[in-house]
Amino acid sequence: PAWMVALWVAFGASLPSFADKLGVHRLKMAATLGAVAGPLAYLAGGRLGALQLVGSVSLSLPVISAVWATVMAGLVALYARFDR
Repeated sequence: PAWMVALWVAFGASLPSFADKLGVHRLKMAATLGAVAGPLAYLAGGRLGALQLVGSVSLSLPVISAVWATVMAGLVALYARFDR
């Protein structure tokens, strides 16, 4: 849906500001924030009824955490590489 596209566009537009505020250890900070905020967002979405986690929550959340840690560190690394 269009609102989901708009949400991802807004997320992408906020990346430069977000990446610049992470300091010297930006990859570690981005991975940590992704590992914590990603699963929290999924938990909130599940409690609001917007999604349903398949299987056990205790098994799903570590996977979501690892994926978001990797994605956030990767996005910050891409931004740093192309922001020269």
